[in-house]
Amino acid sequence: MARWKRILARGLEDAMQLLYPPRCLFCQRVLPWPDRVGICTNCHPEEYYLPEPGCRQCGRPVSRQGALCQNCSLHHIQIPGKSLFVYDGAVQEAIHRFKYDGQKAYGKVFASCMAKVLWPPGGEATKEPTIVTPVPLHAERYHGRGYNQAEVLAKEFAEQTGCVMRKLLVRVRNTDPQNALSATARKKNLQDAFTAVEDQAVGRHIIVMDDIYTSGSTIEACGEALRRVYPDVEVRFMTIAMKV
Repeated sequence: MARWKRILARGLEDAMQLLYPPRCLFCQRVLPWPDRVGICTNCHPEEYYLPEPGCRQCGRPVSRQGALCQNCSLHHIQIPGKSLFVYDGAVQEAIHRFKYDGQKAYGKVFASCMAKVLWPPGGEATKEPTIVTPVPLHAERYHGRGYNQAEVLAKEFAEQTGCVMRKLLVRVRNTDPQNALSATARKKNLQDAFTAVEDQAVGRHIIVMDDIYTSGSTIEACGEALRRVYPDVEVRFMTIAMKV
Protein backbone atom coordinates (compact mmCIF):
# COMPACT_ATOMS: atom_id res chain seq x y z
CA MET A 1 0.00 0.00 0.00
CA ALA A 2 2.77 2.43 0.93
CA ARG A 3 4.52 1.73 -2.39
CA TRP A 4 1.36 2.52 -4.36
CA LYS A 5 0.89 5.73 -2.38
CA ARG A 6 4.42 6.83 -3.32
CA ILE A 7 3.80 5.99 -6.97
CA LEU A 8 0.51 7.91 -6.93
CA ALA A 9 2.10 10.91 -5.22
CA ARG A 10 4.93 10.97 -7.77
CA GLY A 11 2.42 10.69 -10.61
CA LEU A 12 0.41 13.62 -9.27
CA GLU A 13 3.60 15.65 -8.89
CA ASP A 14 4.62 14.91 -12.49
CA ALA A 15 1.13 15.87 -13.70
CA MET A 16 1.35 19.17 -11.85
CA GLN A 17 4.72 19.82 -13.47
CA LEU A 18 3.15 19.39 -16.90
CA LEU A 19 0.37 21.83 -16.01
CA TYR A 20 2.64 24.26 -14.12
CA PRO A 21 6.19 23.62 -15.33
CA PRO A 22 8.99 24.61 -12.94
CA ARG A 23 10.82 27.80 -13.81
CA CYS A 24 14.30 29.17 -13.24
CA LEU A 25 14.56 30.88 -9.87
CA PHE A 26 16.10 34.00 -11.45
CA CYS A 27 14.79 34.49 -15.01
CA GLN A 28 11.59 32.39 -14.82
CA ARG A 29 12.37 30.41 -17.98
CA VAL A 30 10.77 26.96 -18.01
CA LEU A 31 13.29 24.39 -16.77
CA PRO A 32 13.93 21.26 -18.86
CA TRP A 33 12.35 18.00 -17.74
CA PRO A 34 12.92 16.41 -15.23
CA ASP A 35 14.29 19.41 -13.28
CA ARG A 36 11.92 20.32 -10.44
CA VAL A 37 13.47 23.53 -9.16
CA GLY A 38 16.73 25.28 -9.82
CA ILE A 39 18.64 27.74 -11.97
CA CYS A 40 18.76 27.49 -15.76
CA THR A 41 22.03 27.28 -17.71
CA ASN A 42 21.61 30.86 -18.96
CA CYS A 43 21.70 32.32 -15.44
CA HIS A 44 24.87 32.60 -13.38
CA PRO A 45 24.39 33.22 -9.63
CA GLU A 46 27.83 34.83 -9.31
CA GLU A 47 26.54 37.80 -11.32
CA TYR A 48 24.39 38.70 -8.32
CA TYR A 49 27.01 38.21 -5.57
CA LEU A 50 27.84 41.05 -3.19
CA PRO A 51 30.94 42.76 -4.61
CA GLU A 52 34.27 42.64 -2.84
CA PRO A 53 35.87 44.02 -0.75
CA GLY A 54 33.32 43.72 2.02
CA CYS A 55 32.96 45.26 5.46
CA ARG A 56 34.93 43.22 7.97
CA GLN A 57 31.81 42.95 10.18
CA CYS A 58 28.79 42.51 7.88
CA GLY A 59 30.21 42.06 4.37
CA ARG A 60 28.60 45.22 2.94
CA PRO A 61 30.64 46.58 -0.01
CA VAL A 62 33.36 49.04 1.08
CA SER A 63 36.16 50.88 -0.69
CA ARG A 64 39.10 48.96 0.81
CA GLN A 65 39.83 45.58 2.33
CA GLY A 66 39.44 45.41 6.12
CA ALA A 67 37.35 48.57 6.39
CA LEU A 68 34.21 48.94 8.49
CA CYS A 69 31.11 50.14 6.64
CA GLN A 70 29.26 53.28 7.69
CA ASN A 71 26.25 51.32 8.97
CA CYS A 72 28.32 49.08 11.27
CA SER A 73 30.32 52.05 12.54
CA LEU A 74 27.32 54.30 13.11
CA HIS A 75 25.05 51.70 14.73
CA HIS A 76 27.78 49.71 16.55
CA ILE A 77 26.82 46.41 14.92
CA GLN A 78 27.94 43.51 17.12
CA ILE A 79 26.93 40.37 15.20
CA PRO A 80 29.28 39.55 12.30
CA GLY A 81 28.34 37.56 9.25
CA LYS A 82 27.83 37.43 5.51
CA SER A 83 25.14 37.69 2.85
CA LEU A 84 25.47 36.13 -0.60
CA PHE A 85 23.59 38.32 -3.07
CA VAL A 86 22.76 41.97 -3.59
CA TYR A 87 19.06 42.45 -2.84
CA ASP A 88 17.95 43.85 -6.18
CA GLY A 89 16.42 42.87 -9.51
CA ALA A 90 16.05 39.14 -10.13
CA VAL A 91 17.22 38.24 -6.60
CA GLN A 92 14.68 40.58 -5.02
CA GLU A 93 11.88 39.11 -7.13
CA ALA A 94 12.95 35.54 -6.34
CA ILE A 95 13.02 36.22 -2.60
CA HIS A 96 9.56 37.78 -2.85
CA ARG A 97 8.23 34.60 -4.49
CA PHE A 98 9.98 32.47 -1.85
CA LYS A 99 8.59 34.58 0.96
CA TYR A 100 5.05 35.42 -0.14
CA ASP A 101 4.05 33.23 -3.11
CA GLY A 102 4.45 29.79 -1.57
CA GLN A 103 7.64 28.92 -3.46
CA LYS A 104 9.13 26.96 -0.54
CA ALA A 105 11.24 24.86 -2.94
CA TYR A 106 13.36 27.97 -3.56
CA GLY A 107 14.81 27.41 -0.09
CA LYS A 108 16.79 24.41 -1.32
CA VAL A 109 18.31 26.39 -4.20
CA PHE A 110 19.18 29.41 -2.08
CA ALA A 111 20.67 27.14 0.61
CA SER A 112 22.78 25.35 -1.99
CA CYS A 113 24.18 28.64 -3.30
CA MET A 114 24.93 29.83 0.25
CA ALA A 115 26.57 26.53 1.23
CA LYS A 116 28.91 26.66 -1.76
CA VAL A 117 30.10 30.22 -1.12
CA LEU A 118 29.56 31.14 2.54
CA TRP A 119 30.28 27.83 4.27
CA PRO A 120 32.26 27.33 6.38
CA PRO A 121 32.52 30.90 7.74
CA GLY A 122 36.13 32.01 7.64
CA GLY A 123 36.91 29.08 5.34
CA GLU A 124 37.53 26.61 8.16
CA ALA A 125 35.06 24.07 9.54
CA THR A 126 34.62 23.70 13.30
CA LYS A 127 35.20 20.40 15.09
CA GLU A 128 31.74 20.40 16.66
CA PRO A 129 28.43 20.91 14.83
CA THR A 130 27.35 24.50 14.27
CA ILE A 131 23.78 25.33 15.25
CA VAL A 132 21.71 27.12 12.61
CA THR A 133 18.66 28.95 13.93
CA PRO A 134 16.09 30.87 11.86
CA VAL A 135 14.79 34.35 12.63
CA PRO A 136 11.26 33.51 13.84
CA LEU A 137 7.95 34.93 12.71
CA HIS A 138 5.32 35.92 15.24
CA ALA A 139 2.56 33.29 15.50
CA GLU A 140 -0.02 35.58 13.84
CA ARG A 141 2.19 36.22 10.82
CA TYR A 142 3.20 32.57 10.63
CA HIS A 143 -0.42 31.40 10.48
CA GLY A 144 -1.21 34.02 7.85
CA ARG A 145 1.70 32.95 5.62
CA GLY A 146 1.66 29.25 6.42
CA TYR A 147 5.42 28.91 6.82
CA ASN A 148 8.54 30.79 7.87
CA GLN A 149 10.90 31.23 4.91
CA ALA A 150 13.91 31.59 7.25
CA GLU A 151 13.08 28.23 8.83
CA VAL A 152 12.77 26.57 5.41
CA LEU A 153 16.15 28.05 4.46
CA ALA A 154 17.81 26.99 7.73
CA LYS A 155 16.55 23.40 7.42
CA GLU A 156 17.86 23.09 3.87
CA PHE A 157 21.19 24.71 4.76
CA ALA A 158 21.68 22.38 7.75
CA GLU A 159 20.89 19.34 5.62
CA GLN A 160 23.44 20.34 2.99
CA THR A 161 26.27 21.34 5.34
CA GLY A 162 25.98 18.97 8.30
CA CYS A 163 24.97 21.78 10.65
CA VAL A 164 22.22 21.22 13.21
CA MET A 165 19.01 23.24 12.86
CA ARG A 166 17.38 24.30 16.12
CA LYS A 167 14.62 26.84 16.72
CA LEU A 168 16.34 28.74 19.53
CA LEU A 169 14.44 32.01 19.14
CA VAL A 170 10.82 32.95 19.80
CA ARG A 171 9.21 36.16 18.59
CA VAL A 172 7.22 37.29 21.62
CA ARG A 173 5.94 40.54 20.14
CA ASN A 174 4.24 41.08 16.78
CA THR A 175 6.28 44.00 15.46
CA ASP A 176 5.45 46.40 12.64
CA PRO A 177 6.93 45.54 9.20
CA GLN A 178 10.52 46.77 9.01
CA ASN A 179 10.75 47.71 5.33
CA ALA A 180 9.38 51.27 5.65
CA LEU A 181 11.25 52.19 8.86
CA SER A 182 14.51 54.07 9.35
CA ALA A 183 17.48 52.31 10.96
CA THR A 184 16.75 53.98 14.31
CA ALA A 185 13.05 53.11 14.12
CA ARG A 186 13.90 49.51 13.17
CA LYS A 187 15.99 49.10 16.30
CA LYS A 188 13.26 50.55 18.51
CA ASN A 189 10.60 48.44 16.79
CA LEU A 190 12.49 45.23 17.65
CA GLN A 191 13.31 46.05 21.25
CA ASP A 192 12.46 43.00 23.41
CA ALA A 193 10.80 41.34 20.41
CA PHE A 194 12.74 38.07 20.77
CA THR A 195 13.59 35.64 23.51
CA ALA A 196 15.89 32.62 23.37
CA VAL A 197 15.26 29.13 24.68
CA GLU A 198 17.76 26.76 26.26
CA ASP A 199 18.90 23.77 24.21
CA GLN A 200 21.47 21.18 25.29
CA ALA A 201 22.58 20.73 21.66
CA VAL A 202 24.15 24.20 21.56
CA GLY A 203 27.93 24.13 21.47
CA ARG A 204 30.13 27.12 20.75
CA HIS A 205 28.80 28.39 17.42
CA ILE A 206 25.35 29.67 16.38
CA ILE A 207 24.39 31.06 12.97
CA VAL A 208 21.24 33.18 12.81
CA MET A 209 19.68 32.72 9.37
CA ASP A 210 17.31 35.06 7.54
CA ASP A 211 16.39 36.03 4.00
CA ILE A 212 17.42 39.72 3.87
CA TYR A 213 19.91 41.89 5.76
CA THR A 214 19.18 45.62 5.67
CA SER A 215 20.35 47.64 8.68
CA GLY A 216 21.13 44.64 10.86
CA SER A 217 18.49 45.51 13.47
CA THR A 218 16.74 42.13 13.30
CA ILE A 219 19.98 40.17 13.55
CA GLU A 220 21.22 42.35 16.41
CA ALA A 221 17.97 41.85 18.34
CA CYS A 222 18.24 38.09 17.83
CA GLY A 223 21.89 38.14 18.85
CA GLU A 224 21.12 40.01 22.07
CA ALA A 225 18.45 37.45 22.99
CA LEU A 226 20.80 34.54 22.28
CA ARG A 227 23.68 36.03 24.25
CA ARG A 228 21.50 36.42 27.32
CA VAL A 229 21.04 32.64 27.36
CA TYR A 230 24.35 31.63 25.74
CA PRO A 231 26.89 34.26 26.86
CA ASP A 232 29.94 32.23 25.79
CA VAL A 233 28.72 31.22 22.34
CA GLU A 234 29.93 32.84 19.12
CA VAL A 235 26.91 34.21 17.23
CA ARG A 236 27.09 35.02 13.51
CA PHE A 237 24.53 35.62 10.77
CA MET A 238 23.94 34.45 7.21
CA THR A 239 21.32 35.78 4.81
CA ILE A 240 20.43 35.19 1.20
CA ALA A 241 20.85 38.84 0.26
CA MET A 242 21.78 42.27 1.55
CA LYS A 243 20.14 45.58 0.72
CA VAL A 244 22.96 47.97 -0.22
